[in-house]
Amino acid sequence: MTDWEQVNLRVSPERKQEWEQFVEEHPNANNLSHLIRLAVTREIQGREPSRQEQSSEVSTEVLEALTRIENGLDEVQTRVKALEREQMAASGMDYQQAAFAVLPTEPKGELIEGPNGPTRLDPPAQPPEYGMTVEDVADNLGVDNLDAVKDALDRLSDLTDQVRSSAGPAKMRYYWKRE
Repeated sequence: MTDWEQVNLRVSPERKQEWEQFVEEHPNANNLSHLIRLAVTREIQGREPSRQEQSSEVSTEVLEALTRIENGLDEVQTRVKALEREQMAASGMDYQQAAFAVLPTEPKGELIEGPNGPTRLDPPAQPPEYGMTVEDVADNLGVDNLDAVKDALDRLSDLTDQVRSSAGPAKMRYYWKRE
């Protein structure tokens, strides 16, 4: 059995707290007593920390740096996604304006005089004959993104009374504007 001697040391509470924090942040010191023994031994031997001790300190620093980099990357990715959403929303508005500009106007039915005044008959043609499909609008605009064009046309159809749509043959959807 080894005989141990106890040495008491007086330090300010701030110094003790600083040392305890160092122990928490550096795994090469198990506790406060171990840290003091390591420091005294180094001082007496007049040497630098061992490779293992240096490696442990460097590993901790590298790990902390990598964590900061990872957090920074997460923040950048969040910002990029927000910018992409903003750009998509802005381009969606551009697609809406452009699509509206190229849509054909629904032909007017014949106006006849009825017992209750003038009445307009249904248009003489069906939507496939005068409406445009998503592909037609995209071709007309010179755009490859059919999903964006479809979203823009659907928004115009859903949100305004100026754009109408109807299913035609082969479940194709046709769009046109009303006057």
